[in-house]
Order: sequence, then C-alpha cells, then structure tokens
Amino acid sequence: MLTAAAPKIRILFVQNIVILPKDYKLDKLFAIAGDLQYPFLDMKAWKVFLEVVKSEKPDGVILNGDILDFYQISNYPKDPKRSTTIDKDLEGVKKYILDPLQFINERWWMDGNHDQRLERYLIKNAPALKWLPKQKAITIPNLLNLHEEGWVYKPYGDYYQLGKLWVLHGFMVRQHSGLTARAHFDRLGTSVIINHTHRLGTYYSTNARGPHISVENGCLCLLKPDWMQYPNWQQGFSLVHFNTSSGFFNIQQLPILQRKVVIFGKRFYGKDYNSSGEDKQSSKDPGRQAMEATSENYGTGK
Repeated sequence: MLTAAAPKIRILFVQNIVILPKDYKLDKLFAIAGDLQYPFLDMKAWKVFLEVVKSEKPDGVILNGDILDFYQISNYPKDPKRSTTIDKDLEGVKKYILDPLQFINERWWMDGNHDQRLERYLIKNAPALKWLPKQKAITIPNLLNLHEEGWVYKPYGDYYQLGKLWVLHGFMVRQHSGLTARAHFDRLGTSVIINHTHRLGTYYSTNARGPHISVENGCLCLLKPDWMQYPNWQQGFSLVHFNTSSGFFNIQQLPILQRKVVIFGKRFYGKDYNSSGEDKQSSKDPGRQAMEATSENYGTGK
C-alpha cells in the first residue's frame, strides 16, 4: 500500500521567530498568565495582559495557578492593617479577572499552591466538610461558579496540553532564572511552561526525540513583598501558537517592563478593561485600598 509521505518541515529559530512552510499553519493561539495572587494583583500589569488579549484575540486563555492568594488562611503572620476578606477577594477575582475574559472561547483555571490553601485549611481545621457533596463543597469552582461561567478547572498538580507543550503551575523552585525550568524538564521529560517562581526564564534541551523547551512564565502580582527584600522576580506572560494536528508549538514570552509590553514594535500600555469598562478598583474595594496604602507590599510565602 502506498501512502503519502509526511511533508518535510523546515524550522528555523531566529530570535524566537519560527519559519514554516506556507501550508503548515499554527492554527491556534493561547495566552498564558499566572501568579496573579489576588488581591495582590498588579492592576497595571493585568491591564497590559488584557490589552494584549483584546488585540491578539486568542482562541483560549490559561490562568496558570495562584490566581487567588488566600492570605487570610495562610500559615504566615498576617498584617492586621489589611482589611481584605475572602468574600471580597472572591468578588474582586470575578469582577477584575474572570469577567473581562468572558469573550474568550476557551478558558482554563489551573490551581496553584496558593489556591490550594483553601483545601489545606479545610483538611486541617474542618475535615468533616470534605465529605460534603461535590455540588455543595467549599471549593474554588463552587465559590466562583467556574463551570457555570464556562471555565474549565484543573486542580493543583494537573496539567493541560497545547500541542506537545505541557502547561502546569509548577512544584519546584531553584535559585536562578531558568534553573527551575530545567528542573521541571528533567523531572517531566517534555516541553513545559510553568509559573510558581515569579520569574522569567527559558531552558532548551535537545535529545534523541528532538528539541525541547521549558519556560518560567513570570508573574502579574505586585513586586514588593513584605517578607523579602529585593526579590528576583519579573512580570510577564506568554503567547503560544500551536498546530492541533502535529503538536508543534511556538512560545512568545512577553516581559512587562515599566508596565509596558512590546510585540514586534507595537507597545501595549494597559488600557482600562474590566466588566464595566471602568478603572475604579481602589475607590470601590476597601481591602484593595488598604493594601495600596501599605506601599504595595504583600505577603505571598510559598
């Protein structure tokens, strides 16, 4: 039996640009951001992400873990000046993060270790509540009505694939940029994009199966924690183009510098995008206002 040979693909990497044959298309685009850690989200950086999403119109968005911080139930000392409550944080996540992304067709919520603080708190302090029926359980999907709002939920430790690229929050930390990406590649043995470290970094490896990449995807939270001086963190996010049949993908990592992103010479400053088209978070959200009054500090101990 004669079968048509698979087309030969010529791939040339030039400063993160991929050259492919005209008939070989990257037919899907996803935007990936993580470590928002609401209510300690940097709203200016978040607006940059939203502006890029509005401009590029991706097929899907992945919030890659630590969307919520759950500061109130962490194991770390709490600043009594912070008046934010869990119910206010949930309202803020819906209003400022989920609602502005409702126009995106595919939306994924990936839990991170900070999101998991809720489950750990219940297991430690109220284990009987874990036996509630799934539809009545105290979980992030239920508290935010994720399924009803069209979001796909993945628990901490799970992953999603964009072609041959794994997307997960991450579960290891190394000291320098790129080393955590390498550690995840060594453990998983495949191309992967993670958050978790609050850093931007890239690691490449070529083996018998071909070239691989592992990426640390930065953060969108504020950069002045009260538990660490001069943290080695970088804000940013990524756009991933991929081919649904072959699995081939290309990652464009976008650092946010001075609350701006540049894509092929076009600058994105972060316009006012929320569910009502207004930017009045500080005046309407007392918890947020209290934290901004404390010099944009936040506590996000791992």
